[in-house]
Amino acid sequence: MRLVTLLSATALVGLTACIDQYEQCVRNSSKDLRVVNELITQSQTTLSRGYGFETLIATEIEEVVCLTSLGEQATCLVEVGTTYQTPVAVDLDSERRKLSQLVAQRKVLETRLAESAKVCRAAYPPEA
Repeated sequence: MRLVTLLSATALVGLTACIDQYEQCVRNSSKDLRVVNELITQSQTTLSRGYGFETLIATEIEEVVCLTSLGEQATCLVEVGTTYQTPVAVDLDSERRKLSQLVAQRKVLETRLAESAKVCRAAYPPEA
């Protein structure tokens, strides 16, 4: 597990090094816009489908072989969660209102992002 975390962190540092400071600044400024765009897509999909999905997690207890602190094999009980989605009815009028509000918020965030991009450009001018 530590190796995976270490490799992930190393990859992230390497990837970050490839992105210049201006791009990083703009990316940080655009997080809210990315979230709103994803929510708009989800809402449009729900409206076109006519129903939504609820994400549920079912947990079970499983027996697995594990090692004790002394390095001996033992049987351990582990809680395992399975995620699944089930269809649910949605209030389509409410979903349309939500979509309308998200679209309006996207316009606000796009304006804010344009201003942030100017600030980022001033803070991190292109190198000649």
